[in-house]
Amino acid sequence: MSDSLFHIRPALFSDRSRMETLRFAANSNALSAKSEGDWFERWVTRQERDPRWGCFLLAEVNGIVEGYGFVGWWSPGLVEDPPDNAIPAGYILMGTWVEPAHRRKGIGMALAAKRLEWIRLRSREAWYWTDDDNIASQKLHERLGFQVYSDDFWFPPRNRADCRLYRLFWPELGDRIPDPPAGGISPP
Repeated sequence: MSDSLFHIRPALFSDRSRMETLRFAANSNALSAKSEGDWFERWVTRQERDPRWGCFLLAEVNGIVEGYGFVGWWSPGLVEDPPDNAIPAGYILMGTWVEPAHRRKGIGMALAAKRLEWIRLRSREAWYWTDDDNIASQKLHERLGFQVYSDDFWFPPRNRADCRLYRLFWPELGDRIPDPPAGGISPP
């Protein structure tokens, strides 16, 4: 699928219903919005309040949302007594979902690339984690330059075994360190 057949844009509150449907179609193990609280509203509200919290992007095919992904700011200082193996402070690519019928057509790559453009304007590195068995996601991110950083890391609320943490570092950006979001509120 060429870039001309899909469009990447920021998420809006009006996209919520389609994104929930897409989330469950893409991953039958996804927690319900009820059990997680209103995760979508938290992300979009934080993004609007202080854009340094991250960005939430959608992929549309013929005007229908068929994929999404977001970037979130994380710092071990956001939680009480984080363990030594907590993911370092910075921006993390999280929550990429693509409708199964539209996978392997470039949407995941386009979403990842646009989010990395956003991060690169703000930081010298990006983080990403995934399950050990998510080979397609690992290969996609490795093509973008991510390298395995650790298989022993902590990141709430998804702390579990059998995951890998990846890092992408842009050495030419020197000492560019992200400016943490204001407000002291914890990440979703």
